[in-house]
Amino acid sequence: MQYDLAVALTRTHHAERAVDPLTKYLADHPEDLDAKDALAHALVDAGKSKQAAAAYEELSKKEPQVARHVVNTAIAWRKAGDAKQEKPGW
Repeated sequence: MQYDLAVALTRTHHAERAVDPLTKYLADHPEDLDAKDALAHALVDAGKSKQAAAAYEELSKKEPQVARHVVNTAIAWRKAGDAKQEKPGW
């Protein structure tokens, strides 16, 4: 239920309201990488770029074959204003 609510909030451009339900859902389902990805997107949209970058970095470690996690990490760091962190460490 929390996950479905959060996805609906994100899709209707209410990302800041999706962060809390996703965080609660992930507390019970920490290995749900789709939910972690949704949380990272919501954090970026809510203006919490540093937290989003940390979430994307975690995703990159768990799914190193998924290039979009690395790209999204760099985008989040850029939005946070951290040029050093923005460069991928391939």
